[in-house]
Amino acid sequence: VDILSVKVVDRIGYKKIILASHAFAFAGLVCLSVLPRSGLPPFGALVLATVISALGSGMIEVTISPIVDAIPSDRKEADMSLLHSFYCWGQMVVVALSTLLIKLIGEQYWYILPLLWSLIPLGNLVNFSTLPFPKTLQEDEKIPIRKLLTSKNFIIAMVLMLCAGASELAMSQWSSFFAETGEKPDLKRAAVNAMKNPIIWGVVLGAAFYGFRIPMPSFLHAAGKDLAKIVTPFSFLLLGGQFRFSSAKKHWKPLAAGIVAKLVILPVVFLWIAVSVLDIRGDTLVPVFIFLAAPTAITNYQMAVQFDADYELAGDFLVYSMVFSAFTMFFFIFFLKTWGLIG
Repeated sequence: VDILSVKVVDRIGYKKIILASHAFAFAGLVCLSVLPRSGLPPFGALVLATVISALGSGMIEVTISPIVDAIPSDRKEADMSLLHSFYCWGQMVVVALSTLLIKLIGEQYWYILPLLWSLIPLGNLVNFSTLPFPKTLQEDEKIPIRKLLTSKNFIIAMVLMLCAGASELAMSQWSSFFAETGEKPDLKRAAVNAMKNPIIWGVVLGAAFYGFRIPMPSFLHAAGKDLAKIVTPFSFLLLGGQFRFSSAKKHWKPLAAGIVAKLVILPVVFLWIAVSVLDIRGDTLVPVFIFLAAPTAITNYQMAVQFDADYELAGDFLVYSMVFSAFTMFFFIFFLKTWGLIG
């Protein structure tokens, strides 16, 4: 839908596309409520409704950014950032309100939710139908798709979008599965663990000191630096007291898969991108290589302990990634030097 919309927008303009996109989104949500109860196979009805809604969402994604960018403003970057941030806020609001409404009206009336949410694209459809829209780019201002696909910046953006999309889908599926299992999260316990987490406190206090321009007292700064020096060694001492070689037998499959992905697959993929696509070589490639091929950080183990996660697996992953990275980094350095990519 995204690729086709690029060509279609140039021919018929932004207004027709944005109106059609909201019409599809509205129709898809209505179908999501009506079709599963119409006698059609439930799965097929849900798939059809989702496809119709996704057509609208894809077209909105392509057209809304250039529309907002065309609005006269002295703070275009802030406006675009606000626009894209609403994707996150919008999803959070939809999930929260949907959960609350299901709790209030009961699961048997779930079909009311899509009808209620369909009012948003319907309202946008009415609003957009009365507004003027910017013209599409002239032929001499357009970038050919073939040239765009060979642009390094475009490829980087595509890789980032791919990784972000994969992370988003993974988290969405995990949260949906967690909700479907019916397990009630212990919010009090989660809040207490978050309050005890030094990393969260560091972020909050750092943001407060920076945002309010609070000067850091010299004695506090010195004490903080001294404390920071012992945090990592102390964490390794705690890990050493907890670590057992026998614990790896319980979860050797995720452990092996994680180590191969971290020490082999990710360095190969992203070093290829750095060398072939971004043309990074020599001394500039060294920090990239270290970032990609280094073992996992001790912070993962600390976070697992703080949030009562599987700290044994996190500890095993840390220890074994350190051991095997001695071999994988050796081979990577050998091949990079052999091929003349680093000095």
